[in-house]
Amino acid sequence: MIFHLQSSKGAEAPTRQRFLNGRVQVISRSGLNLCEGYLLEALPDLPPIKSAQPQVLTIGNRSGVLGQVASEVLGAETTAHSFDIHHYRGMEPHIVAAFRQRFRRICQADLPADGAYDVVLFQLNRGNLSTELIHDFLQQSIQKLRPGGRIVCAIQGTSLWLMRRLQASFRNVQTSEKSGGISVLVASDCKGVGKAKSFSCKLDVTLPHGISFPLVTYPGVFAHRKIDAGGLALAESMDAVAGDRVLDLGCGSGLIGIAAGKMVALDRLVLVDSHARALQAATENVQTNGLAACTQVIQSDGRPSDFVELQNQFTLFVGNPPYYSQNQVTSRFVELSLQVLQTGGRAWFVTKNPEWLGKEIEQAFGEVQYYARRDYTLLRSVKP
Repeated sequence: MIFHLQSSKGAEAPTRQRFLNGRVQVISRSGLNLCEGYLLEALPDLPPIKSAQPQVLTIGNRSGVLGQVASEVLGAETTAHSFDIHHYRGMEPHIVAAFRQRFRRICQADLPADGAYDVVLFQLNRGNLSTELIHDFLQQSIQKLRPGGRIVCAIQGTSLWLMRRLQASFRNVQTSEKSGGISVLVASDCKGVGKAKSFSCKLDVTLPHGISFPLVTYPGVFAHRKIDAGGLALAESMDAVAGDRVLDLGCGSGLIGIAAGKMVALDRLVLVDSHARALQAATENVQTNGLAACTQVIQSDGRPSDFVELQNQFTLFVGNPPYYSQNQVTSRFVELSLQVLQTGGRAWFVTKNPEWLGKEIEQAFGEVQYYARRDYTLLRSVKP
């Protein structure tokens, strides 16, 4: 099995790795994540699956290599779960034709209601999943585990908390330490599901002029269990007027867009985020706050093709860009705001790095206004 990962394109000297005594070869720019590599090596040591139709689930894997190799080694159909549409789409070029009938991708907030798995493979490299989200999906995985099934985790960093969590649900938990600060844990002989815990959080948002509304968040959503101060600063400052058509990009739980809808009667509200958990929260929040009739929720990682039908459709754009990817994501926010706004439409951004963002916005719109609020800088522009 040979996998050519997309990241190797254009590399002068791509990394070539071999796993499972050479049965698997991976060609990429910088090599597979260590957690994924150790999970691959753990597959042959798992006992044969006795189910008539063996099922494997991967969580936290972004390359798609792990699920395809598991399908081959374990003789199973594999489901590769993603939270983010960008990671879901990123797997597509890596799918080998021979595995397309046995390997499927899903991008959703929770595990499928009808899912049942013999092996669950958790790839927990540092930073890819929050601790509370891991607890949430461990609970879901245990609920979906078939009799005799097992969970295999590769974690980067301290593993003691994960071992204790697995020991609470399994009679047998084996741990092995690997190089690079990686631990592989194999849990089997499940004790039972136990009482399910809810990981959602209900909050109350308060704005000026006596406006308040409820908001629910889930693990994996930005600012889970708290009101994001940057989003709140923008919600308090934006100039929403009755009849506006609003697009909230990177909406998270929907704080800013819903705030606009609570302030004035909107003609249209579109909430956009790449994360399935964010859209789960946003959908629930627009329903709770009586805005479902005018609201559309879209999952997108910012691809221009996702916004073709939204071009020049909006009078107000609001965005709270993330602070990563060397400003590439933030640049896309600015580009999309210009694409979706009609002439005279207003764009509002919130940031703690106004100098760089201000230059980007000025280049796109021609002018920028700056406002200070809650230790953040708000930037406002009008599409010429």
